[in-house]
Amino acid sequence: MTTSTAFIFVGSEEFAGAGEQWSLGGSIVANDSSWRTASFTALSDSTKELRGFNLSIAADPNAPPDNAVIKGVEVGIGRHYTEQTPTGDVRDTAVRLLKDDGAGGRMVVGQVRVMPGAWKKDPPDAFDVVGGPTDDWGAALTGADVKSPNFGASLTCHGRQDILDLGDYQTTANVNYITLRVTWDLPTTTQRLRRRTRSALARGVLI
Repeated sequence: MTTSTAFIFVGSEEFAGAGEQWSLGGSIVANDSSWRTASFTALSDSTKELRGFNLSIAADPNAPPDNAVIKGVEVGIGRHYTEQTPTGDVRDTAVRLLKDDGAGGRMVVGQVRVMPGAWKKDPPDAFDVVGGPTDDWGAALTGADVKSPNFGASLTCHGRQDILDLGDYQTTANVNYITLRVTWDLPTTTQRLRRRTRSALARGVLI
């Protein structure tokens, strides 16, 4: 039987890669009025990676054991966009998972996910969930992986202009927070051992 944690806020953040710069002010570690922002003035613009990591998954009552198999990961993002012209919007370029790289840092793993269509326009923030409880992102994660302080998620996004509008436009991405929830199960061998143990105890057999 699978078990899920709560949606847990990231505790740290960083930028990586090339692209449109995120604001140096703001933060994505809490649901508050402090946003990381990025503005777009060209159709081809895409942001640097906005990375959130250092979750307190080990403290969650439903935290997985180290040998658990991660069946699904959900990335929940509080965000919206604003625009200065009526024909632009903001969309995901890529949402990726992060894990420990074995050298004290972080690396992206698994497959790319995006939310179809545009972000919600104007505040209040939408809570957009990418991934799902049965989506493992092709990352083959374990309980130990997701309890590492380097586990997290990475977001890049871009501005989009209506192709029929040839004028200037400007849109701004606003990210308030990033959270993650993991769904896990025990390895098959552990499940079998537990079933045999329960069966033996029910028969009064010592094992």
